[in-house]
Amino acid sequence: MDVMKKHHHKYHGKDKLTEPAVLICQAFDEGSEGVLFYDTVLARFEHFDNANHIQKNKLFSNDVDFIIDGVVHSLTISELFKKFPGRIDSYLYIYRRVEEYLQIIKQSSIFAWLTESKIKPLKEKLFDSLEKIFVEHRGLQPNILIENKDQLTKINIAEHLRSMTKV
Repeated sequence: MDVMKKHHHKYHGKDKLTEPAVLICQAFDEGSEGVLFYDTVLARFEHFDNANHIQKNKLFSNDVDFIIDGVVHSLTISELFKKFPGRIDSYLYIYRRVEEYLQIIKQSSIFAWLTESKIKPLKEKLFDSLEKIFVEHRGLQPNILIENKDQLTKINIAEHLRSMTKV
């Protein structure tokens, strides 16, 4: 499929990126869905976090911007969007992590507003996609597939449901 690989090559000319950030976005090219996809995303974020901790990543803001752009891009490509209903918990997890990363960027950069300005379109696209799937499937989709209570708490499903106003 390599949609996200092409996105990376297009984006890569603008800013330098770390391999763990690129791997997060390339997960969307994989065929898995559900818990298997979630586990892949979780492992890649853990790798990203560990790499940032060890290397004191100076490219952190670039990486986070790339991840945000990659998620939005994945929601606009029809071949990737088809998998969205089976990946919703992963998208919500990614959104939560991006919000956490924004707080880190705010503490260390005067340019945090650049990243912050990208989160609103991400949130809008994510919730528009959720609402579209919910309406198309008459409320039977999307379903949360992960069962780990700690992860569900981290994602904060209740907050996301309250944010959906068009349904």
